[in-house]
Amino acid sequence: MIGQQNQTHTAETKPTNGWVAIVANPYSGGRPNAMHVERLVQELTRRQMRYRVLWEPTERRGVLSAAHAMVDCRCVIAAGGDGTLADVLVDLARFNHVPIGVLPLGNENLFAKHVGFSGSRRGVKKLADAIERGHSIQVDAGHVNRYVSQDAEAHTKKDVGNTERNAGKNAGKNVEGVEGVGGRVFSSVVSVGFDAEVVRRLAHWRSQVGPNAQDGTLRRVSDFSYVQRTFGAVRSYAFPQIELTANEQTVRGTLAMVFNVPRYAAGLPIAPHAQHDDGLLDWVVFERPGVVNLIHYGWLVVRGKHLQRTDVHHGRSAHIHITSDHETPVQIDGDSFGYTPIEIKCTPRTIRILNPTPTPPHPTHPHTPTTRSHVLPTFPRVIDM
Repeated sequence: MIGQQNQTHTAETKPTNGWVAIVANPYSGGRPNAMHVERLVQELTRRQMRYRVLWEPTERRGVLSAAHAMVDCRCVIAAGGDGTLADVLVDLARFNHVPIGVLPLGNENLFAKHVGFSGSRRGVKKLADAIERGHSIQVDAGHVNRYVSQDAEAHTKKDVGNTERNAGKNAGKNVEGVEGVGGRVFSSVVSVGFDAEVVRRLAHWRSQVGPNAQDGTLRRVSDFSYVQRTFGAVRSYAFPQIELTANEQTVRGTLAMVFNVPRYAAGLPIAPHAQHDDGLLDWVVFERPGVVNLIHYGWLVVRGKHLQRTDVHHGRSAHIHITSDHETPVQIDGDSFGYTPIEIKCTPRTIRILNPTPTPPHPTHPHTPTTRSHVLPTFPRVIDM
């Protein structure tokens, strides 16, 4: 069945409608993904749309970077988690006029939840409807550049090499002349500190060959997988000092987070005022070290009180630098990205995302937080493909 889907579907349709590229990640989430992709394929077939399912990273990169293929592409669907979406953003850098939709199959799916995509049966139909309508919105893109010192270079390249070799990631692709091992595009969040250490441990575990991961494939990730790696980090993570500089302001802490969307994992509203289309990134730095303080900060976030604390620094900027006294792990949209120091930039409204709602809701004030993570705060532009 999957082998047949690797060929472009030839159902009768007008050539001007274009074909749909489905970038499918077989390893995202805790359950097999072929069934969900098949549901989308059935919906597209019912609408007489041409499609092609791309399961292999090498095939994906070849197709999405080919001008002759993308000229007739209606849209690209990222069927996977936040990392799969990040891969698509990198591969489509030359063709950012092509809209992107998301079939969320990962564990958190931060950006998909924010925009309003769902992996349920109803969500798949909703996604197919959005593809058929062809309306899209414009959102900001975040870019992370890493600068590698001589002391950290070998260690960092080893981590990134494992990620690329086993997961087919694009962490080594340059963004704006990056030194060292390169840069990456992100849609939701970058963080430096304890949670990035958990992600680093998880990436290492996924890439290890074992009974569930053979021939270069990846182990599947469940909530329990995160719990195990979290306990490991609790026992050994040293909470090094981190320094964030933005708008000529420098603050220090032990956990730094930069957001393009309001919510983090488990729906935590860490950056409740973040907007996906304001040309700025919202940053939050938690000052105090230690697991006890980390748990306390989490409780404050749940209550919506963390931004009122004097030991929680926050702001907004289009250009951010993060350094640290010692190598500190970095994660981008749930993927490990080596170590500090890093530079983060925001490029306003350079990504086109399919609009999953038939009618745009009334825009809100640009600094008013949304009450639900899956509601778009504002739809500044609706575009016909």
